[in-house]
Amino acid sequence: MADLNCAWYNPPMSQGAYRIKTVERLTGIPAATLRAWERRYAAVVPGRTDSGHRVYAASDVERLKQLKSLIDGGLSIAEAVETAANPTRSPAGTEPLSAARDTLIDACVRLDRPAAERAVRPLVASWSFPQIIGEVYIPALRDLGERSRAAEQFGTALIREKIISMLSAIAPESAPRRALLACPAGEQHELGLLCVALELGLMRWSVVYLGAGTSLEALQEAVEIVDPAVVCLSASRPDGLLEYVSALAADRQVIVGGYGARNLSDEIAAAGGVFAATARDVSLALT
Repeated sequence: MADLNCAWYNPPMSQGAYRIKTVERLTGIPAATLRAWERRYAAVVPGRTDSGHRVYAASDVERLKQLKSLIDGGLSIAEAVETAANPTRSPAGTEPLSAARDTLIDACVRLDRPAAERAVRPLVASWSFPQIIGEVYIPALRDLGERSRAAEQFGTALIREKIISMLSAIAPESAPRRALLACPAGEQHELGLLCVALELGLMRWSVVYLGAGTSLEALQEAVEIVDPAVVCLSASRPDGLLEYVSALAADRQVIVGGYGARNLSDEIAAAGGVFAATARDVSLALT
């Protein structure tokens, strides 16, 4: 089974938005451990509300996920913090991916399509699709989002094409399990959903992909035609999301991700759905 640990990507939020219980759920790190890491190692420095509650930025969550990954790979927390703080040090064997990511970012900043193609084209010969997405594409997009709108737009269009090509390469001719994937009406950020489509494709699911801006009416019609075992929704905003879950979850599994769902896990569960923080979490929910 693939290990596609990228988030349901949406453009990063610049301001603090996560309470500690949400961070605990998103990272798998217990709240007591988070507090200890902050106190002893300054792993992250969350903001505080007027009442003194911790508030974490999206960048804090990504850093904590990175630290956990390093620790899972055998480092101590002190070693992980030092490694994360020194961007010139890459985990063994990943230097080509880091170099490709940096070259891709530079090409996108210059809006140079041939250079961007040269940066990523050799990767498929040596690295898996999940590695390319998790180590090159998603980090590059987060970096571009902090640089310029034009660069982010250019990079998003390019990477969308690449992931769709990956999906075409792995699509099974026939598969007994069907998944229907869509973003709600008004939602245009679909790269996270494409990552989920790839994860499911690698698990030999038949993926019916509706993509961005899907109305509830169109989605319900597709459900009648496809009769999927699961519907996956991705949203960067919470608006109308629970309506979709309530309408679809009566007779099939509904899995929801994206920043718009990050603080709605209880409400999603009450409506009959399941919140998944990453594409990997989607696969775990289906096993």
